[in-house]
Amino acid sequence: MAETLQFDLHPDEVEVFAQETAEQIQQLDQGLLTIEETGHDPEVIQRIFRAAHTLKGSAGAIGHHRMANLTHSMETVLALLREGRLAVSTPLVDLLLSAVDALKLLAQEVATRTPSGVDPEGLIQQLQAYTVSDEAAARPASVPAEPVAAAAEGPEEPKETPSQEGRQARVSLQIARDSFAPAARALQVLLALEEAGEIIASQPAREAILRGEAVYQLEVVVATSWDAERLRKQLAHIGDLANVQISFREEQAPAPAEATARTTAAEAAAASRPSPAARLSVDKSSLRTVRTSVERLDKLMNLVGELVTDRNRLLQTHSSLRQRAEDSEHLSALAQAISHLASITDELQEEVMRARMLPLENVFNKFPRMVRDLARDAGKQVVLQIEGQETELDRSVIEEIADPLMHLLRNAVDHGIEPPEERRAAGKPETGTIRLAGRSEGSHIVITVADDGRGIDPEKVRRSAVEKGLISEEAAARLTESEAIDLIFMPGLSTAKKVTDVSGRGVGMDVVRSNVERLRGTVKVTTMPGKGTTFELSLPLTLAIMPVLLVNLQGGTYCIPLSSVVEVLQVESQSIHRVDRGEVVLWRDRLLPLLRLRQCFGLAEDGARNGHASSVVAVRWGDEYAGLVVDGLLGQQEIVIKNLGKMIGQVAGITGGAILGDGSVALIIDVPGLVKQAIRDVARL
Repeated sequence: MAETLQFDLHPDEVEVFAQETAEQIQQLDQGLLTIEETGHDPEVIQRIFRAAHTLKGSAGAIGHHRMANLTHSMETVLALLREGRLAVSTPLVDLLLSAVDALKLLAQEVATRTPSGVDPEGLIQQLQAYTVSDEAAARPASVPAEPVAAAAEGPEEPKETPSQEGRQARVSLQIARDSFAPAARALQVLLALEEAGEIIASQPAREAILRGEAVYQLEVVVATSWDAERLRKQLAHIGDLANVQISFREEQAPAPAEATARTTAAEAAAASRPSPAARLSVDKSSLRTVRTSVERLDKLMNLVGELVTDRNRLLQTHSSLRQRAEDSEHLSALAQAISHLASITDELQEEVMRARMLPLENVFNKFPRMVRDLARDAGKQVVLQIEGQETELDRSVIEEIADPLMHLLRNAVDHGIEPPEERRAAGKPETGTIRLAGRSEGSHIVITVADDGRGIDPEKVRRSAVEKGLISEEAAARLTESEAIDLIFMPGLSTAKKVTDVSGRGVGMDVVRSNVERLRGTVKVTTMPGKGTTFELSLPLTLAIMPVLLVNLQGGTYCIPLSSVVEVLQVESQSIHRVDRGEVVLWRDRLLPLLRLRQCFGLAEDGARNGHASSVVAVRWGDEYAGLVVDGLLGQQEIVIKNLGKMIGQVAGITGGAILGDGSVALIIDVPGLVKQAIRDVARL
């Protein structure tokens, strides 16, 4: 039977612990990569030191001793870096990153309650070697090293005390009663205030806090030159704090009752407990944000979707009533109520959508470490530049784009960026650059992955496709350069000379396109041999609700995503010309391939319309255009997207369905698939 781990943590607090440790571990990961690139950066080193210290306090508070011991050893090394007594080096960063990897697994033990198999003792010994290899450089003689066993204790790190000018600040605050680790929060406060000056005293005393005793009210006297606003900002990053009050005295203020003869143990214990009035006096600024589960947001989004459907149904019902009866007072009242409901629904929908939005940094931050490790394994020098990480995207989309981006970045390192000697021979800098960027474009987000490497050779792609039997030699010869490059998305195609752990097995790029198109997105490739390659992923902001153009087809209603619609036009029959197996019409000085949706979906032709003008919806997908021939237009509407389900499965030309206001089902047209089919039918224009 597998061993079950026990921690001093309530089941309801596990998710909070997981979220907060993930944030601190991410700061460590990013910060270490930053100092490896920039060297000694005091601000970054201080940030990662604080992250390690917070992790140590949290782990110690719940009794996760292996995690606390490892973070303590990391913290000691980071303190030496902060003091300038240890230089930033690649071997040291490698060791610290290995420790971060171990922390990720140790943190998962709290949720799984099963051992991860990680024994941090070897890493701890390697970290300790940095503190004892050169005693003179490692630590001032006046500052004794702390034992690793003191997992929950904070280091009394040496530092220069800021100019005090005789000012003492008295900081009093409350820690939320539902905080999963109040002692860790109190320790964070002490650490943050130590950066502002010298702590004169605290109540409860530091020793009590380090023992892990519950602290819900904290009072600290600190000698500092900082003003109240700066002190308040210094504490702003610490969660679960409320009713923060700061006052100053120019003279020496009596310390809070910390081991003084005037305060008995009973009085000290009573002072550490907030009074009923104090518990009610909560700083409202601390209640401005709440954590909620993803499942709850998903359920809320589904309910809003149903509300949108009912709103559309009410609007349609009201329209039908007006056509059947004369306008009356009751109809006017109904119209006003529906109008107000529609307004509230729109606002609620927008707010829920905002609640589901996350910045791209949530996925972008995973890749600097991956690119660094891949480049080192491949013997290449690569810099990853990240831009636009503040751009927001729906959480459900962000979850799905991690894999496509990972494949693109792995290919950029393995295929795109050349080895240093090859770049040097080509007159390029030895260090290659990969750019990962996000930007907003209307209702879409565009994510760019670009490298300054060797680019894609279309002839090489042609040969590889023919050799692997994916396309005939004659068909390959007819392809344009852009069409040849597009072959990289075919399953099984690879131009790698050898198979590696990274690429060369013919998988990856087909996953990129299929995953992106499943999100109703597009992938655009531009490349120049010897200069580099750029992939642009265009993705919708959300997958839940979508504005569409409703069209009629043999009495049925179909939805065309409005983001793909370019123009609606009436085309006379004499303007339509046959090309190969398809039809085209001259539109905007270009030939527009046409696709008759009745034929596409196996519906009977409408003989009555022969010789009459056809309704054509010009749609765009990436850089390609096509005209969809329909029976008529029914207007625009927002729909809630529904999956077709496993029983129906995938239907060619259809990506999903929606319930309309009258309760009928409308099918959503697969624009990417139909555009490709229209282009294939007219061959190459």
